Amino acid sequence: MSGALDAPLTMTNAESLLITLDIVDGSATPSDYDWTYALTGCQTLNLTEGDGITVDDGEGTVTIDPGAAYRLAPGEYKHGLVSTNKLTGQALQLFDGTVTVTESPNA
Repeated sequence: MSGALDAPLTMTNAESLLITLDIVDGSATPSDYDWTYALTGCQTLNLTEGDGITVDDGEGTVTIDPGAAYRLAPGEYKHGLVSTNKLTGQALQLFDGTVTVTESPNA
């Protein structure tokens, strides 16, 4: 098994955080897992399904979206996504990395 995908992200403080992932698992659907997204740094954000994470089995996607009005302050953050199989309880760190937020001239 390989480690988590390195997922660096760069954005401005005028942008909202929105990440959509295509989930490919030959026998399971995204709703077969619990999803947890965490971001720590100048601010802290913890999201789960129904509270900022949306699962769409028809499209095979997982969307991380704390809301269009949510903005991160400029700075460096660590972030990551964990899936936990609801049947087996096995947790897997899918990605982690750094989020760099810069000051926007339009903010």
